[in-house]
Amino acid sequence: TISSCKKGCTDSTADNYNEKAKKDDGTCTYTSFVELQFDHEVGTDALTFNDKTFTNAAGNVYSIETLKYYISNITFHQTDGTTFTVDGEHYRDASDASTRELLIDDFTDGTYDKLTFTFGLDEQTNETGGLENISVNNNMEWPDAMGGGYHYMKLEGKFVDTSSSTNEASYNIHYGATDGTPYHFEVTIEGGELNFDITEGKSYEVHVVVDINKWFEGNNNFDFNTYGSSIMGNPSAQEAIKANGEAGLFEVHHVVEAN
Repeated sequence: TISSCKKGCTDSTADNYNEKAKKDDGTCTYTSFVELQFDHEVGTDALTFNDKTFTNAAGNVYSIETLKYYISNITFHQTDGTTFTVDGEHYRDASDASTRELLIDDFTDGTYDKLTFTFGLDEQTNETGGLENISVNNNMEWPDAMGGGYHYMKLEGKFVDTSSSTNEASYNIHYGATDGTPYHFEVTIEGGELNFDITEGKSYEVHVVVDINKWFEGNNNFDFNTYGSSIMGNPSAQEAIKANGEAGLFEVHHVVEAN
């Protein structure tokens, strides 16, 4: 009797796993991926909605009810200058855990030490109807009378209004292109924790943290009492938010190898 032993990839985690193979022949292949995660802090505190107050650089005591925004043009850079760009945009709703992670696969091998992206949407994308016709995008639409397109960010909540007898007011940081002027900005994160090697089958989690308080501090301390309850149609307020965001809002806190 002649016995045969079917050869193939016997590792169930491999892309080409062959459940019928009895003997591994060394042909297993693996897809590398990066899981890009966006988390949020307010100063030294974790972001908590509604039932906790925070204090910004202008002294405003405020709570947070809503935080939604777009990240686009995500690009990872290798040390030799090679780049890996992610198509499309990432929508993040801080109250929705399903939007926390962006899974990026088919990475090319190399050492990556820089991450760049656009906060908001560039002019080519930021047009009415420019994003997929789904509820999350439709709810982020910017009024056509003010230029159309989409909100880059909705940051909403309550604050202690020092000029009000009720001592409480709503703020709405509705950030986006205003009357034809774009306010998106480019973010560059490099060095420090951001240094990892992609080889076949090696994958990572890249944890980016956003400090919400930094939207309101820097050369343009943002006082809710000054800017009022809404900044739509207010170019100086939009410019202040942009300048503060450009000053170092995002950080990579850590990179870990994914299981």
